Amino acid sequence: MIKVVFVEGFVVVGFSFYEAVVDGEFISRFFSRMTYFTWPHINQVQHWYRTPLEAFPANAINLSLFSFYDWSNSPLPDITPNNRLVCRLIEFRKPFVTDLFRRMRQATGNSTHGHKDGYYVVAMLWVAIIHARLLKHRIGDESTARLNILLPGEPNTRRGEGIDWSYFGSSTVPTVAELSVPHLLSAEAYAGDDNYPNDFQGEISPTYRLRGLAEAAKAIHCAINNVNDYYVQQLMGLKNGLRPETDWEAYSRGIDRHTTGMVFEDWSGYFSDEPIGIPYTTGQVTKVLPCVDDKEEGKIVLLPPMRGSDDEENEIGCATWVCLDVDEMAVVLRDLDSQGWIIGEAAASMNTTGSS
Repeated sequence: MIKVVFVEGFVVVGFSFYEAVVDGEFISRFFSRMTYFTWPHINQVQHWYRTPLEAFPANAINLSLFSFYDWSNSPLPDITPNNRLVCRLIEFRKPFVTDLFRRMRQATGNSTHGHKDGYYVVAMLWVAIIHARLLKHRIGDESTARLNILLPGEPNTRRGEGIDWSYFGSSTVPTVAELSVPHLLSAEAYAGDDNYPNDFQGEISPTYRLRGLAEAAKAIHCAINNVNDYYVQQLMGLKNGLRPETDWEAYSRGIDRHTTGMVFEDWSGYFSDEPIGIPYTTGQVTKVLPCVDDKEEGKIVLLPPMRGSDDEENEIGCATWVCLDVDEMAVVLRDLDSQGWIIGEAAASMNTTGSS
């Protein structure tokens, strides 16, 4: 959908996309090509060709690759009512993320290939949300935390190759990062401490430890690196033999958004400030955000870079869109703000329409 509105003396053109039809890879290429073709010197159209991927046969599927599925007959997890979900734009201070990136690189290894800086912030959010759920007794210290990561699968099979500008559609595939709750929260650091015995239940005012953050970032990186041509072709073969309702039920059991599960989507490459060739226009985009009525519990979206205040202290280093149960969100924002990591006013005021 395309929407044209007047805002403060400007004509603003907005776009919305349906994620079941197109994925982030197509969206980013759409904006890039749209910008490219606005320049008058473009007088030719190039054609690109690709070889489609072939699915593995049903008798050659390795189910152990896809731990995000739960094939049991257990009941589906409870769903949080929509009126209890809130979404927030959480903006992280640049001084914090700059220092965090440096320390995390040291902890995970500077040579970690393909590890985006924004993934460190996602790791920190993962830790903070799991801590909030532990405090709310929605999970225990024996639980395993899962972060489902949604990626455009087809482009991930062509790493190191040239950009395929003919790509269209959605080839989204899940992969999953998994860690035990004590491991994620570095609770093992309390071993032998009488105040934190084996039934560790979290801290009211936590101090997030580099060890737990580094382990979370490493798990995210490893899960993303698992998505290659073999992985995608295996998943294609599996889905070819599944009824859609069976697929959905097994995925829903595995993720359990209200307790141990969350979802991460990387939108950081959706838009870049490229000059546009139409007279009297700018390439500036104010915000790229999910639709306000699209509430999915436990969802973390890493957003494109945003411009912040001229004040260096409040300059935006990373921005995320997070959707949680209202009680969990209050704990997460309190903890992040107490660390001095987020721009508090933006976090408190940018709630989704009708969320409160």
